[in-house]
Amino acid sequence: MMAQFGQLDGVDILGSDLRDLLHTELARNHPSMTGVGLIFGLFDYNDQHVVYHAGNGPGFDSFMALFPEQNTGLFIATIGQPPAPGPFESLSGSERLIPDEDLNVRPWLGAQEAFGAFMLDVFGPAEYEQVETADLERYEGVFWGERRSHATWEAILGLAMNYPYSVEAVEGGLMINSVGPYISIGDDTFQREDDEIGVRRKSFSFNGESAAQILHAYPGLDVAPRVEGIHPRLLLPPFLIGMILLASGLFSVFYPNRSTDEIGLSRLKWLPPVMLLTFILGLLAVISGHPPEEDFFFGIGRSYQHPWRFTLFLLATNAIAIGTLVLIWTNFRAWQHQYWAEGWVGVLLRGHFALVTAGWIAVLPLLSLLNLIGWNWP
Repeated sequence: MMAQFGQLDGVDILGSDLRDLLHTELARNHPSMTGVGLIFGLFDYNDQHVVYHAGNGPGFDSFMALFPEQNTGLFIATIGQPPAPGPFESLSGSERLIPDEDLNVRPWLGAQEAFGAFMLDVFGPAEYEQVETADLERYEGVFWGERRSHATWEAILGLAMNYPYSVEAVEGGLMINSVGPYISIGDDTFQREDDEIGVRRKSFSFNGESAAQILHAYPGLDVAPRVEGIHPRLLLPPFLIGMILLASGLFSVFYPNRSTDEIGLSRLKWLPPVMLLTFILGLLAVISGHPPEEDFFFGIGRSYQHPWRFTLFLLATNAIAIGTLVLIWTNFRAWQHQYWAEGWVGVLLRGHFALVTAGWIAVLPLLSLLNLIGWNWP
């Protein structure tokens, strides 16, 4: 920070030309968002010019702010992290960690929040006015950030580090991922009603098209275009139901054999438990050796040192996709030739086998969305 202001141990290391370039705004996605320079973000807060950069990782959070006119710098680092839902809770939109309205719970004070508290205390609340917006429905939809993998299995990491937004119009504003309301402050910009410093601010950019993009305040370079199709959380219930059904497939090994099955396809009753075991082993291959105290989605990247883990996982997911096709064919044969038993017992067994097959069919859409079907290697 001292070098950014001109002197470090009496030496001007950067020089005025480079320093001015670093502190110059080069782009801004939206007037209400922060600008972007070569390295830093830039914005004005109640007539105070601020140059900043932030960083975080599992267990820590940091924020550096420079006030060039004041010849002052502020650096904040916090150790720890707020309670966060797991991936399945994130997908389902769980509100378990949202405090009840009648409880006075202090929010997590990370480095960015601490910086906001400093700005609020020193320079007062951010100046803005609520503006009436008639057509709130134009902002509705599912928005997913671009800082994620679109084509490889790493799309699964996007569910934790760049989770899609669900925007819903309600009376008085917008609800984003069931949190809000975000009230309109003009220029297609919405700010959370309880936010006094503009950190929880979202802007929409249409660029003459109907597909909007959500823009974030910190940093202003994050863009989340509206995506077609359903929100990933809608695929979670069938996935969980499917997992329950396919787990019941373990009992298929106890189906009796009928001698009338000349081809022997009735012995494919062993396929559901083999598929389940394959899937479990694929998951274990990915998480094996992962420190339990480390954030899973951050730490999983280090597993590239052992690419065989992901090779086995992709082989497993593709194997169960092929196995599902075999199960579908086996169902037709089973009902046609009355596999496993006659009468109502046979109907129950074949019905159970059909439900197990349906379970695998329900699991595949989420795996496909995460690019786990096909050879989607980075």
